[in-house]
Amino acid sequence: MKFVFLSIFLVVSWQPFHKSGRDKHLLSRSALYDKIKGGWTGQVIGVTYATEVQASASRESGIGENVQWSDGYQLSTFNSDPDAYDDVYIDLTFLEAIREFGVEVTPKKLAESYLLATYDVNHGCRSARYNLQKGMSPQRSGYWLNNPHADDSDFLAHADFIGLMFPGLPQSAAQLSQKVGHLMSYGDGYYGGLYVATLYSLAFVSNSPQNIIEEALHAIPSKSNFFQTVKYAVEQYHQYPYAWDRALAQFQRKWSKKFGCPERLIGEEDADAKINASYITLALLYGEGDFDKTLQIIKAMNRGDGNVATVAGILGVMNGYEKIPVQWKQGIDEIEALPFHHSTLSLADACDITFRQALSMVENAKGRITKDQIVIARQTPSPAKLERSFEGHYPKEIRNLADATLTDRLDFEFEGIGFVLRGAAPAPESDEIVLAELYLNNKYIEVVEIPLNRKHWRPELVWKFQLPHDIYTVSLRPLKKDSTTSVKLSELVVYDVTGD
Repeated sequence: MKFVFLSIFLVVSWQPFHKSGRDKHLLSRSALYDKIKGGWTGQVIGVTYATEVQASASRESGIGENVQWSDGYQLSTFNSDPDAYDDVYIDLTFLEAIREFGVEVTPKKLAESYLLATYDVNHGCRSARYNLQKGMSPQRSGYWLNNPHADDSDFLAHADFIGLMFPGLPQSAAQLSQKVGHLMSYGDGYYGGLYVATLYSLAFVSNSPQNIIEEALHAIPSKSNFFQTVKYAVEQYHQYPYAWDRALAQFQRKWSKKFGCPERLIGEEDADAKINASYITLALLYGEGDFDKTLQIIKAMNRGDGNVATVAGILGVMNGYEKIPVQWKQGIDEIEALPFHHSTLSLADACDITFRQALSMVENAKGRITKDQIVIARQTPSPAKLERSFEGHYPKEIRNLADATLTDRLDFEFEGIGFVLRGAAPAPESDEIVLAELYLNNKYIEVVEIPLNRKHWRPELVWKFQLPHDIYTVSLRPLKKDSTTSVKLSELVVYDVTGD
């Protein structure tokens, strides 16, 4: 009988919803605030848990074998490793812009707020910041031809705040997701954040991880690689309902191939959005809504600290702050009024701003608010427009350049349809920009600008995609030969129509 049920689920659950909305959902004001506080606090707890500043074990704590959690632990981590909370304070950058301009904020205003931020970033966020600094449109800065990290999980890690503002309103959340997400992502990278924002939104009106995952997938176009990847993870859960490690092993066996991110093609950690979304999905399914169990599963997977924060935040919404186990909330009262690093906002501020925005969003979406009760006119997710990044591009070769420098002319040859040349800035405090001419088969292409300041540089120094398959000679020729401004090179990544 169980097999029959699962088979029906797999056939039926992927069909699109035909209704534009669902029934009304009732929440008290205090319940809505409790869920919003649970979402923000869950993220903070998740970051702290994943960071593991204290390495000694505490099996008796009920929290996990690698963390000694006490009243002072949360505050200690908050103060000693403030940059660990980037999954929170980057969200707060956009939240501050929305507090000032509302959810109708333009992509330009969001980009301006992002450019004023003082924190360091990586992957798609770093490339996007470079593009924006050069004057590129905010809706093009995440596009894959402009950003080699377009499919990375940047937006996935920074979409939590969107879902928290749109309780039971995933269609409305998608409108803001489109503006924020395309600053740093495209295609599967964009879908990663859209999926997370939708999960948060649905967690306000459902207590079932399985239900919110099933419904959130309807926000993703079924022909996308993202949809197919996460769907496969769900299928493995039903194949091995009591063994998350077996499901994870099966998933990785099929999806172990490295994808777009040129930085994470080497090593264990995967930056791809669809892969990380699948880890989040598996943890939520196997955790069955239990905060302890879910966090220990996602941490045991060892697949990204940001994923721990995301699942903790989603469960914080689903269960509410008051139902987060007491041991996890130890020390939250000590930090909730403290501004996060690189932000003027505290945890308490984030909850208050989000609560006010959520009330406004409920009213805008034809809901009703009384003195004591909130009536949400529930929305059903609709599939986003199909976007594809790096279609037909597969990493074929990673060539170690042994920390060569761009002191003089650099020439190399490759066979394929694209390449990414990676390097590092040697002078983090310098305002100097190294200029080099790029030639392809002895044909001048452009002048490449390589800022040395860490706040402006990008590890991908130059790249080209969508070339006809051929053997190419690439030449990078500095316009100024000066050993003090040489750029260190690290890898050459070659793409072709097949990764074999």
